[in-house]
Amino acid sequence: MQLYNEMVAALKEWDKEAFLNVVQSGLSRGLSALEIAKEELRPLVKEISERFQQNDIIFPEFLLMSDAIQAGFQFLLPLIKESTIKQNNPEKVVLGVIEGDIHDIGKNIVKMALEVEGFEVIDLGCDVPVHKFVEAARESGARIIASSSLMTPTLTKMQELENELGRAGLKGKIKTIIGGEATSREFAEKIGADAWGEEAIEGVEKIKELVVQMKRDCIEIV
Repeated sequence: MQLYNEMVAALKEWDKEAFLNVVQSGLSRGLSALEIAKEELRPLVKEISERFQQNDIIFPEFLLMSDAIQAGFQFLLPLIKESTIKQNNPEKVVLGVIEGDIHDIGKNIVKMALEVEGFEVIDLGCDVPVHKFVEAARESGARIIASSSLMTPTLTKMQELENELGRAGLKGKIKTIIGGEATSREFAEKIGADAWGEEAIEGVEKIKELVVQMKRDCIEIV
């Protein structure tokens, strides 16, 4: 708890360097990189996301905080990969911000959190056309596509993605999850997405649930 409180204090001062020093100090206190990422950074992501949704912090503050946390993940990730046994066939996720939107801070945190959990992430970046998601899933063998958007006008592209998967005969074989400020559970259900994440860490948990579901149903891409 002490480490977490120190992280919060650094974020309140908008001090990215101080935040990274706190993250590094966790290692000297005997915590593993994986413990810091899962037990300190992940809950912190959830907290600032909830505060932003409740208008407790404004968007520029959220961006600054998210950038510092992302730097913390980036520092820890190589250490985590060195200390964990590499999976022979890691689950793959195609990840990107849907066409028409360039806001990627949430997407980047989801990527880091997925990698901490052992996923292989095919990161398409921002402003990604619908067909690129489908192509990337086919080429990589990924069974999950995760798209996000903060802008309401781009939501039609998420519907197009579901339609494209249907035309390609991949609907149901490839699971989809959407997220971002412009989305909602109701919208996800309306377009036929398989899951919705209200914030980054919830999105990662929903993706893990989709993997369990697919393993139970023995879903494979043919």
